[in-house]
Amino acid sequence: NLTFTWDFNDGEIQTVYNRNTLSHIFENFTNAPSSYIIRLKARNAAGCYSYGTSNITVDPTPNVNLGDNQRTCEGNLITLDAKNEGSNYLWSTNQITRTITVSTEGTYLVKVTNPYNCSNTDDVYITVNPKPILNIGPDTVRTSLPYTLYSNTNAVYYLWNTGEIAPFITVRSYGDYSLTVTDTLGCTAFDETKIMTSTSIADNDGLNASILLYPNPVVDELNISIESKNEEVYTIELIDPLSRIEKSLITPKTNAFKTKLDVRELRPGIYLLRVRNSNGFSAYKVVIQK
Repeated sequence: NLTFTWDFNDGEIQTVYNRNTLSHIFENFTNAPSSYIIRLKARNAAGCYSYGTSNITVDPTPNVNLGDNQRTCEGNLITLDAKNEGSNYLWSTNQITRTITVSTEGTYLVKVTNPYNCSNTDDVYITVNPKPILNIGPDTVRTSLPYTLYSNTNAVYYLWNTGEIAPFITVRSYGDYSLTVTDTLGCTAFDETKIMTSTSIADNDGLNASILLYPNPVVDELNISIESKNEEVYTIELIDPLSRIEKSLITPKTNAFKTKLDVRELRPGIYLLRVRNSNGFSAYKVVIQK
């Protein structure tokens, strides 16, 4: 019956019996090799001892720590640093530099191999939160004043360049207006617009028809009534401040026509209603309010 006592010279001592196997892990997270003198004491049943020693060198293992999982906002950049200067690097992105810059969500892993050919790995998960969707309107709005700008988003914090902190503001002078919003995750979005004086609108009475529009200003539905002596086909177009056709319809051939245009989904502002037939066209200013 033999008893073996192992002293690994790193603070750990293990005892085994009858040549049973054991294992021991040496750790070295320094920048240089470490040497250890391993001592073995063997004792038999009679109480006799025998000693032996062995010298080993443990090369350092890179200490790789990318940190805790992180959260960021869409559009932001995060720099990941594997440290351990002078080592070789291989990221899950196939990059081989010490640091990488990332902006997309996912797991990022790096393998670091030091000059002693010892390797270690670490990974981190990056969560990317979307930024708020913000649109306060076209880049340029031609309208009369006052005019209301809406954030059209459910943010937590609002900050207009006027200093106001409400979801909407009423503009009473022409100029540049911008809004920065911040959501519950701390992500921000920015949008801006220029408010300019409305363009002049010229009427042309060459339709040989009577046009009635009401109510004007309008909030939800615009009533259009057309009467003429002769039957005509009419094209009716509602044009926004950027000259885009928002609503369009063509009537049957008639001398009397009535319809309603639903404008509830349109942004407030001054629009142009253009009515055309074979004789010409007329244009009318329509004010949409909320």
